Amino acid sequence: MVVDPSIPADKRELNEAITVARAVYAEAVEGSKPGEYPLGAKQQLHLAIETAEAVMEREDVTQGEIQAAVTALNAAVAEFKASVVIPGSEAPRWTEGKLVAENVTPSSVTLHWSGTIKADQANKYKIYQNGAERVTVTGSVYRYEVTGLSPNTTYTFKVEAGDSHGAWSTDGPAVSVTTAKAVVDPGAGGGSSDGGPSTPAPAPSVPNTGGQEDDKDAEGNGEEEVVKPSPPKPVVSLTDLHGHWAESAIRKAVELGWVRGYADKTFRPNANITRAEFAVLLGRAFDLDQQEAAADLEDMDRIPVWARPYVAGAVNAGIIQGYRDHTFRPSQEITRLEMAVMIARAKGLPLDSTASVPFADADLIPAWAKPYLAAAYDAMLIQGRGGGVFAPHRPATRAESVHLIVAMLSE
Repeated sequence: MVVDPSIPADKRELNEAITVARAVYAEAVEGSKPGEYPLGAKQQLHLAIETAEAVMEREDVTQGEIQAAVTALNAAVAEFKASVVIPGSEAPRWTEGKLVAENVTPSSVTLHWSGTIKADQANKYKIYQNGAERVTVTGSVYRYEVTGLSPNTTYTFKVEAGDSHGAWSTDGPAVSVTTAKAVVDPGAGGGSSDGGPSTPAPAPSVPNTGGQEDDKDAEGNGEEEVVKPSPPKPVVSLTDLHGHWAESAIRKAVELGWVRGYADKTFRPNANITRAEFAVLLGRAFDLDQQEAAADLEDMDRIPVWARPYVAGAVNAGIIQGYRDHTFRPSQEITRLEMAVMIARAKGLPLDSTASVPFADADLIPAWAKPYLAAAYDAMLIQGRGGGVFAPHRPATRAESVHLIVAMLSE
């Protein structure tokens, strides 16, 4: 069928799909009770609605793009509904849970937790401060820096585990800690500056968080780096890779020095990876110039200290562009679509605006992203999952991310 380009595209079906999605979003409640939705599920649906609305607003949109947007939004709504908490699901339980407070300063403390969790899949953790929820991190994170605290003040922190059904533990480990007293420089003259000599305060130690691989050198030690050294590569022996489909790629990354695994000698290849964690891996692998900040990101202060230089470097290199609201959303799990787009940008692959991709679910891929995915596919950097689908909106795993970066470096 030949479509007359002078005839405006029919957006009624897309408008109806957006209306339905908005209604589902408005009625949904996040929580761990039956009928509620896991924490973060509404944000994913909101992103899908935003993407559809962006297509709706375009005056030059084609009928094919509208139909693809309808299909993608309907799929997102279906996936959202499928994530509802199932009645009777057993909440995660801790065994020998332990929460330790480290690197205590007047305004910050680093929390590190460990223990065995009984659950179908503990894929996230929630941190409480004095009984109030402070932040939720992914299941691959076991260390978190709490900032913005008051000097010489006692705080109680607690960690709970959540599973894929939205159920949360209630017996997680807790710890109480008192922040250090504020140190006042007696020669500071009450805060005035007279231009006289002063002794600079030592740079803070940057805790090992967010990936949070056991890699002290990867995040830096807080000191100004004049010459970038090339430290000897540590001997790393990972115990959970045997027989995994990405074993060779992960071991290659270890050999190259930008993957070192966790303190317990595991890599956890099937765990999902956050946007901040992927930015760090990409920055290490490409040896991107690290920056202090990225002016284009509104949530730069929410990006963990260990990831901030890598994210800013990727933004300045044009690899990361953020969302429409100028945020990066560091703790959000990166999707396979987002990962492929970043890889294509990092590689500098040539783009064809008319290109298509051969995946069975190509209609779920936004029009703006198809040139990137087509370029990555033609370069043999990406491949589909079972059934010939790409699953663009599914979270990427640590194994998939490393495999993709290694493939790119091998080109």
